[in-house]
Amino acid sequence: MYLLIILLILFPILSILGDDWGYDKNNGPNTCGGLCKTGKKQSPVDIVTKNLKEKCYLQLSFHKYNVVGPVEVVNNGHTVGVTGFKTWRERPYIANRVAS
Repeated sequence: MYLLIILLILFPILSILGDDWGYDKNNGPNTCGGLCKTGKKQSPVDIVTKNLKEKCYLQLSFHKYNVVGPVEVVNNGHTVGVTGFKTWRERPYIANRVAS
């Protein structure tokens, strides 16, 4: 639970620190070639939601999320990486199964 709270607090900060890209002429898809050609940055993907059909295939269950332990949180400007769970006696995990 604490990890979830930390991630929710960090998310707005990450959106400010990330590179500026969008869909207009100054930062849109026509500029992605220059940003992404070195392999160090991702290209933005425009998902047209009007063509999508919503369907849930997985049922997730969260286990041992009430366990507390030391972790290292790293912000790379686009996402948060969390390491340290391998040292925990009881590790949190997510299980799923395909819904029928």
